[in-house]
Amino acid sequence: MSDSRKANPSVSPNPLLLAILIGIGVLVACGLTFALLDLRRVSPETSVSIAAARKATSPVYPTATLFPGAPAFPDAPTGPATLLPTVDFKLVGTPPPPDETADFLEEATENAEAPVPVVTELPISTPPVPAPPSGTYLTFTDPNLKVSFEYPDNWFVEPTGGVGEDITLQNIDPGKVGMTKGIVVVTPDHFNIEIGYNPGALEGYSSFEEWVDIVEQQVPAENRISRVNLENVDGHRAIQLVSTDVTDPDTVFGVILIEKNKDVYFIRVIPANTEYTEILNHILKSMHLP
Repeated sequence: MSDSRKANPSVSPNPLLLAILIGIGVLVACGLTFALLDLRRVSPETSVSIAAARKATSPVYPTATLFPGAPAFPDAPTGPATLLPTVDFKLVGTPPPPDETADFLEEATENAEAPVPVVTELPISTPPVPAPPSGTYLTFTDPNLKVSFEYPDNWFVEPTGGVGEDITLQNIDPGKVGMTKGIVVVTPDHFNIEIGYNPGALEGYSSFEEWVDIVEQQVPAENRISRVNLENVDGHRAIQLVSTDVTDPDTVFGVILIEKNKDVYFIRVIPANTEYTEILNHILKSMHLP
């Protein structure tokens, strides 16, 4: 053998080995074909069983809520499905024909139970009797006006509810005559006063007397009774005006106007011709302005 044949030897395929490889390839191909045919022959019962198994698997519900504060989703339903029971609806009775509807309603109304009437009895009350002064006095100071004075301890004083309101004092209980605030005149022997404040009333006037003149002129001349200069109220000048009511001459009004700087305090008395004049004098002597 020459050197060139040793360097490049030729390799001939083995016929037996080639035949074995071809046989193995044919067997694998046949096996795959038979497997595919077997899958296509699965029975309908097997498919149903697979579907039922899938349905029996509990669904996964999300735990997050759509809106803040909303309740979480419910747990997955378990057990067999339950259908709502069926209900047979039946009409009770027979409705009347359209032309007999009115007679039907009238008959139904007559057969209905008669309603029980509600009788409201209004209480009959007599006017409260004025309380004579007890002779014992209490000191009252209004939280808003800061005005203080003494009054009989069995009389009724009502403070102001805010700026712009008046203090009221009377010898009857205003709650017994249907009022909770304000002057009540039921009989001539009732005694009522109001105490108020008019800030800056004297602005633009040359004197206190000029301002009082304007107030007095607002009352018709035939209804004016008197105008009196009082000594003083808590050291301040005061003028008292007395007049009759325009519609009722028997009712006499009195107002005491008190000057303090550019402000005016007033005490309105109803009725002014009262038998409790000494009580009014006591109130004026004990009064203190802020």
